[in-house]
Amino acid sequence: MSSSNLKLSPEFWSTVNLAPEKTLVVGFVYGGLSETGRKPQRPLLKPTADWLTANFPSDNIIGINHGPLVCARNTAIRDLVIRDAVTMGRKFDWFFSVDNDVTITVPGITHFLKVQADVVSCDCQMRNSRAWEESRSFHTPMWFCRTKVLEAIEPPWFDFVYSPDMCEVRACECLYFRDKAIEAGFSVAHGGHCGHGNHGTAWSTDLHEESTGELPDLGLLGGE
Repeated sequence: MSSSNLKLSPEFWSTVNLAPEKTLVVGFVYGGLSETGRKPQRPLLKPTADWLTANFPSDNIIGINHGPLVCARNTAIRDLVIRDAVTMGRKFDWFFSVDNDVTITVPGITHFLKVQADVVSCDCQMRNSRAWEESRSFHTPMWFCRTKVLEAIEPPWFDFVYSPDMCEVRACECLYFRDKAIEAGFSVAHGGHCGHGNHGTAWSTDLHEESTGELPDLGLLGGE
């Protein structure tokens, strides 16, 4: 599909809060670790990379090849939202986050972008069948928020909460961030739909094709 077919119209963007030119897009392309060290980055899936580059300025799209993933999320917010606003005058109104196992589909993405809240996550298949049952459920495969949410929350933005003996996870990184955002007075919602990893989401094989290269004009933080 050509980029012209993927590109949403100015009329559509005028109906939603998110503005492409005022949005920082971060793709998490961490490949994981092997016995010999860090694996090469795992690029965003092709439909996702194609849709992002068709709708956002290339200078606004950044790739993070850094892990573990919780550290990558915190690093992206600290360095690209908080520090860059001060040191480079690079100020965005919105932060858009997408993992490398997410497939953007239409019309799922348009429904997602229309959700009205300070923090919005995109519905997708999760291991937990009850993941989306609350009106303020939040999960991290794909989400966006106002940057003022990130500025208002004290770091870390993402973390796991463990039992005192460190034998149980009491809250995941998603719940940790969601609760801090709510505590700071921001609204949280979810909607739309995207494909996600191997958690049972049915895609045709052409939609699950991986990108053959890096995102074009991608600034890479945390190594190559």
